[in-house]
Amino acid sequence: MEIGKKAGVSHALVIHHFGSKEACMYAVVEHIRERMSARVADGDPGETALDRVLGLLNMLRNDDVHARAMFVILIESVTGTPGLRPAVVETNTIVREAISRMITEAADSSAAAQSIDVSSLAVLIEAILRGVAMQWIADPEHVDLDSITTTAQQMVRSVLGQPHSTPGLTNSREHALPK
Repeated sequence: MEIGKKAGVSHALVIHHFGSKEACMYAVVEHIRERMSARVADGDPGETALDRVLGLLNMLRNDDVHARAMFVILIESVTGTPGLRPAVVETNTIVREAISRMITEAADSSAAAQSIDVSSLAVLIEAILRGVAMQWIADPEHVDLDSITTTAQQMVRSVLGQPHSTPGLTNSREHALPK
Protein backbone atom coordinates (compact mmCIF):
# COMPACT_ATOMS: atom_id res chain seq x y z
CA MET A 1 0.00 0.00 0.00
CA GLU A 2 1.49 3.31 -1.13
CA ILE A 3 0.19 5.06 2.01
CA GLY A 4 2.24 2.80 4.28
CA LYS A 5 5.34 3.27 2.17
CA LYS A 6 5.01 7.08 2.25
CA ALA A 7 4.44 6.97 6.01
CA GLY A 8 7.42 4.69 6.54
CA VAL A 9 5.35 1.80 7.90
CA SER A 10 4.39 -1.59 6.57
CA HIS A 11 1.28 -2.39 4.55
CA ALA A 12 0.25 -4.78 7.34
CA LEU A 13 0.38 -2.03 9.96
CA VAL A 14 -1.85 0.24 7.87
CA ILE A 15 -4.36 -2.57 7.32
CA HIS A 16 -4.20 -3.54 11.01
CA HIS A 17 -4.90 0.04 12.11
CA PHE A 18 -7.57 0.95 9.56
CA GLY A 19 -8.89 -2.47 8.51
CA SER A 20 -8.79 -1.75 4.78
CA LYS A 21 -7.50 0.64 2.15
CA GLU A 22 -11.02 2.06 1.90
CA ALA A 23 -11.22 2.73 5.65
CA CYS A 24 -7.82 4.42 5.54
CA MET A 25 -8.97 6.63 2.68
CA TYR A 26 -12.17 7.48 4.59
CA ALA A 27 -9.96 8.67 7.48
CA VAL A 28 -7.95 10.78 5.03
CA VAL A 29 -11.17 12.30 3.63
CA GLU A 30 -12.33 13.22 7.13
CA HIS A 31 -8.99 14.83 7.98
CA ILE A 32 -8.96 16.80 4.72
CA ARG A 33 -12.55 17.90 5.26
CA GLU A 34 -11.67 19.27 8.71
CA ARG A 35 -8.59 21.08 7.39
CA MET A 36 -10.41 22.67 4.45
CA SER A 37 -13.34 23.70 6.65
CA ALA A 38 -10.93 25.46 8.99
CA ARG A 39 -9.24 27.21 6.04
CA VAL A 40 -12.54 28.47 4.65
CA ALA A 41 -13.84 29.50 8.08
CA ASP A 42 -10.69 31.31 9.24
CA GLY A 43 -9.38 33.06 6.14
CA ASP A 44 -7.18 36.13 6.25
CA PRO A 45 -8.24 39.49 7.69
CA GLY A 46 -10.04 41.53 5.06
CA GLU A 47 -10.90 38.54 2.87
CA THR A 48 -14.50 38.16 1.77
CA ALA A 49 -16.23 34.82 2.09
CA LEU A 50 -15.97 34.24 -1.66
CA ASP A 51 -12.29 35.19 -1.68
CA ARG A 52 -11.75 32.45 0.91
CA VAL A 53 -13.49 29.82 -1.22
CA LEU A 54 -11.75 30.79 -4.43
CA GLY A 55 -8.51 31.13 -2.49
CA LEU A 56 -8.57 27.37 -1.95
CA LEU A 57 -6.69 27.21 -5.25
CA ASN A 58 -3.75 28.65 -3.31
CA MET A 59 -3.56 25.37 -1.43
CA LEU A 60 -2.49 23.74 -4.68
CA ARG A 61 0.04 26.44 -5.50
CA ASN A 62 1.57 25.90 -2.07
CA ASP A 63 1.77 22.17 -2.89
CA ASP A 64 -0.67 21.29 -0.11
CA VAL A 65 -0.63 17.50 0.24
CA HIS A 66 -4.17 17.51 1.64
CA ALA A 67 -5.62 19.16 -1.44
CA ARG A 68 -3.76 16.81 -3.75
CA ALA A 69 -4.84 13.80 -1.71
CA MET A 70 -8.49 14.84 -1.98
CA PHE A 71 -8.27 15.04 -5.75
CA VAL A 72 -6.71 11.58 -5.87
CA ILE A 73 -9.55 10.29 -3.70
CA LEU A 74 -12.14 11.97 -5.94
CA ILE A 75 -10.71 10.14 -8.94
CA GLU A 76 -10.32 6.90 -7.02
CA SER A 77 -14.00 7.03 -5.99
CA VAL A 78 -15.13 6.89 -9.62
CA THR A 79 -12.47 4.47 -10.84
CA GLY A 80 -10.73 1.93 -8.60
CA THR A 81 -12.53 2.24 -5.26
CA PRO A 82 -16.22 2.98 -5.81
CA GLY A 83 -16.85 2.32 -2.11
CA LEU A 84 -15.37 5.76 -1.46
CA ARG A 85 -18.16 7.44 -3.39
CA PRO A 86 -20.38 8.04 -0.31
CA ALA A 87 -17.52 9.89 1.44
CA VAL A 88 -16.90 11.97 -1.70
CA VAL A 89 -20.63 12.72 -2.07
CA GLU A 90 -20.74 13.82 1.57
CA THR A 91 -17.66 16.00 1.08
CA ASN A 92 -19.15 17.54 -2.06
CA THR A 93 -22.35 18.31 -0.14
CA ILE A 94 -20.42 19.93 2.71
CA VAL A 95 -18.34 22.01 0.26
CA ARG A 96 -21.42 23.18 -1.67
CA GLU A 97 -23.23 24.08 1.56
CA ALA A 98 -20.25 26.14 2.72
CA ILE A 99 -20.01 27.87 -0.65
CA SER A 100 -23.78 28.50 -0.59
CA ARG A 101 -23.49 30.18 2.81
CA MET A 102 -20.69 32.39 1.51
CA ILE A 103 -22.67 33.28 -1.62
CA THR A 104 -25.64 34.18 0.57
CA GLU A 105 -23.37 36.33 2.76
CA ALA A 106 -22.01 38.11 -0.30
CA ALA A 107 -25.44 38.42 -1.94
CA ASP A 108 -26.97 40.01 1.15
CA SER A 109 -24.98 43.15 0.37
CA SER A 110 -26.04 43.32 -3.29
CA ALA A 111 -29.48 44.11 -4.65
CA ALA A 112 -28.48 42.65 -8.04
CA ALA A 113 -27.82 39.28 -6.42
CA GLN A 114 -31.31 38.72 -5.04
CA SER A 115 -32.42 36.60 -8.03
CA ILE A 116 -29.41 34.25 -7.99
CA ASP A 117 -29.93 30.50 -7.74
CA VAL A 118 -27.48 29.99 -4.87
CA SER A 119 -27.36 26.19 -5.21
CA SER A 120 -26.53 26.34 -8.91
CA LEU A 121 -23.85 28.97 -8.36
CA ALA A 122 -22.32 26.85 -5.56
CA VAL A 123 -22.11 23.85 -7.92
CA LEU A 124 -20.53 26.05 -10.57
CA ILE A 125 -17.93 27.46 -8.17
CA GLU A 126 -17.11 23.97 -6.91
CA ALA A 127 -16.74 22.82 -10.52
CA ILE A 128 -14.40 25.71 -11.28
CA LEU A 129 -12.27 24.91 -8.25
CA ARG A 130 -12.09 21.19 -8.99
CA GLY A 131 -11.68 21.56 -12.74
CA VAL A 132 -8.88 24.09 -12.46
CA ALA A 133 -7.21 21.99 -9.78
CA MET A 134 -7.28 18.88 -11.94
CA GLN A 135 -5.86 20.77 -14.91
CA TRP A 136 -3.14 22.31 -12.75
CA ILE A 137 -2.17 18.98 -11.20
CA ALA A 138 -1.87 17.44 -14.67
CA ASP A 139 -0.14 20.40 -16.36
CA PRO A 140 1.10 23.04 -13.88
CA GLU A 141 3.37 24.74 -16.43
CA HIS A 142 0.39 25.77 -18.59
CA VAL A 143 -2.18 26.65 -15.94
CA ASP A 144 -1.69 30.11 -14.41
CA LEU A 145 -3.37 29.85 -11.00
CA ASP A 146 -2.94 33.56 -10.24
CA SER A 147 -4.72 34.63 -13.42
CA ILE A 148 -7.39 31.94 -13.12
CA THR A 149 -8.11 32.80 -9.48
CA THR A 150 -8.48 36.48 -10.38
CA THR A 151 -10.74 35.66 -13.34
CA ALA A 152 -12.90 33.29 -11.27
CA GLN A 153 -13.29 35.92 -8.56
CA GLN A 154 -14.27 38.51 -11.19
CA MET A 155 -16.84 36.12 -12.68
CA VAL A 156 -18.44 35.45 -9.30
CA ARG A 157 -18.41 39.13 -8.37
CA SER A 158 -20.09 39.96 -11.69
CA VAL A 159 -22.85 37.47 -11.00
CA LEU A 160 -23.30 38.96 -7.54
CA GLY A 161 -23.29 42.51 -8.90
CA GLN A 162 -20.20 43.45 -6.92
CA PRO A 163 -17.32 45.58 -8.22
CA HIS A 164 -14.19 43.83 -9.46
CA SER A 165 -11.11 44.13 -7.32
CA THR A 166 -8.82 44.09 -10.36
CA PRO A 167 -9.65 46.46 -13.24
CA GLY A 168 -9.65 45.11 -16.79
CA LEU A 169 -9.40 41.57 -18.07
CA THR A 170 -6.17 40.08 -19.35
CA ASN A 171 -5.21 36.62 -20.45
CA SER A 172 -2.32 34.69 -18.92
CA ARG A 173 0.09 36.27 -21.44
CA GLU A 174 -0.79 39.73 -20.06
CA HIS A 175 -2.40 40.90 -23.31
CA ALA A 176 -5.69 42.76 -23.11
CA LEU A 177 -8.59 40.77 -24.47
CA PRO A 178 -10.29 42.28 -27.54
CA LYS A 179 -13.52 44.15 -26.87
